Parts: sequence; C-alpha cells; structure tokens
Amino acid sequence: MAAKTFEYEIEDDSHYLFTCAQLKAREFEFIDRSKFERMAAANTIDSLNKIISETCYANFLNLIDRENNLDSIILEFNRQTVIFLMNILKEGHRAAIDLLMHEEIIHNYKVIFKSLILKKNLSSLYIPLFYSYENLVNSVNNRDSMDIDGSTRLILDEMNSIKGMNLNFQDMEIRLEKFYVELLYTEIEKLKSKMILEFIRHFIDIFNIKNTVRVKHINTRINFSDFLIDKGFLPVELLRKYESENIENLVQELKNTDYYIIIEHGLRNLLNRNSFFSFDKNEYGFYLNFLDDVKYTVANLEKIFSFFMRKKIELKIMNMIYLGVLYGIEKSKLSHKAGIIGES
Repeated sequence: MAAKTFEYEIEDDSHYLFTCAQLKAREFEFIDRSKFERMAAANTIDSLNKIISETCYANFLNLIDRENNLDSIILEFNRQTVIFLMNILKEGHRAAIDLLMHEEIIHNYKVIFKSLILKKNLSSLYIPLFYSYENLVNSVNNRDSMDIDGSTRLILDEMNSIKGMNLNFQDMEIRLEKFYVELLYTEIEKLKSKMILEFIRHFIDIFNIKNTVRVKHINTRINFSDFLIDKGFLPVELLRKYESENIENLVQELKNTDYYIIIEHGLRNLLNRNSFFSFDKNEYGFYLNFLDDVKYTVANLEKIFSFFMRKKIELKIMNMIYLGVLYGIEKSKLSHKAGIIGES
C-alpha cells in the first residue's frame, strides 16, 4: 500500500515576501555535502571546529562544550528561530513553529509531567521555547493562568487527567505523547496548507513505524493501540497486526510505499548493529527530499517552514558527526552521516 500524495500548487503570500527574500539571501548558510564530508574526515575536535568556523555557526563556537556535544548551539538556534518566527508569522500560523519544534516540545511536556509525578525540580532538563519551566509547572493546577495559550492549556489538563490514572509511568508518557501529536495534527489542519498537512501525515506514519519496531525490538508489553496514531497515510490496522506478527515481515509489507528505504535500512541496521541511527538518517533524508519542491516558489509559509526544517536537520547531522569524532567512531560510519544532505 503506497502512501498517498497530494497534487497541489503552493500559492505565494505577499505577507511573507520580505521574509522569504531575507531567507533566500541566507541560503548560502546551508552546509553542502562536501563540507559535511570534510567534517566527517576530521581526526580531532580542534580540526572539526576549524571547519565549523567556516560555516554560519562560527559565532557559536564559544558555546560548544568540547567534552559533550553541540547542544548549546542547537539551543541557541532554537531560541533565535522561535523569536524570529513569532515576530513574522501571521496570527494563526504558530502551529508551523510547533511542528518545527515538535521534538523539543514533546521533550518539555515529558519533563514537566515527570516533575509532577516525582515531585522534583527538573528545570535543568527543560528546553526554553515559548514558556519558562516555572510558568508551566505553576499552570498545571492553575486554570486561571491567562498567559497560557489554548493548546498548551489542553496539554496541561491532559497531564492532570493522566496523572490520576492507574498506569505505570511509561504508559502515562505514551498517552501524553499521543495526545500531543493528535492535537498538533488538529492545529496543522487549521493552517489550510496541503503541503504542511502532508508533511505531518508523513511524520505520523514514520512515528508509528519507528515505535512499532522499537516496541517489538525491546519485547516490552505495550498495547499497540496506546501509541499508534490514526492520522497518517498508512492505516493503523496495517501496523497493529504486528503486535502478534514477526516485525521483519513489515519490510515486505511496506515495499511499495514511500517508507521502504526507512524501514528496510533501519531494521537491517537495528538487527545487525542494535542501532536506530539508520531510521533517523533516512527519515531526515525523506524530509529534505519532500521539502525540496518549495525552492520553485517565491513567498509562502511553506518556504519559511522548509528553510528552518533544513537548518534543524543540518544541526542534527553536525551533532552526530561531532560526537562521532569525539568518541573515535570509524570514518566509514561518519561518512554515511555526511551523505544525508546529498541524498535529499
């Protein structure tokens, strides 16, 4: 069963003409494959940092923790991106930021929820985006918080609802994550952008596939209905049957879909190397390829979303390479990371 594809034209929006002209002028910031290959070939952190100094991230080098990763650069990129987009997007288009930052937002909700369960201050794990850690924690039980938007209020209310259920913590987290993604889908529908709606449907399919494989691989007792989200292109019934079937059969099942490379390479890498890296690598390549068509448009929300999604993926690749150089991973494996951009 192949994933569906919309046939549509992306209309330009004069409201975003100046912003898209700005971003067009910034496309020189994109890191090409050859530069990533040079990074992957670096033998020391110092030589890698020298190559990074040739990119738009040169001014962020002072933020790098040499013995850790590029998290500080990623945090600063997220902060600047959210501020920029909050200032230029039309009212009602904020859901595009939520989709762009979905990983960080889900992470934050899990941190807040865990702090409520454990009754501990976990602010050191929180990623500042729209609200402070203290603001959200204080708002969970305070429905009079006027400075919390409606979608965030719904998530906080769901936390209280889940907290009262007789479930283990893992099941609570799964329910919270599913609730958030379903809510995000609803908000994306309101954008009236077929491309961004199609993007989140692909994201949900890949989310479902990865979680199906992960649950089968670790052989844990989790009801598939608890985490499968029925908003993608693939019917959840297709994946739900693997609750009792061999997961390797899923490769053949998805052979004629857009996700074949993701599942085929990902599962092989998982079984041979016990690593989910190939899933992430091919997911990033899928998104870059999907977003490529907006380069033929002039000014619209989709073009803005595509620009910052590519920047986020670039930083993920750069962070993978940084950690690989730091821990002496063999060069052949690092070169695969550098190839993500070239495969888009």
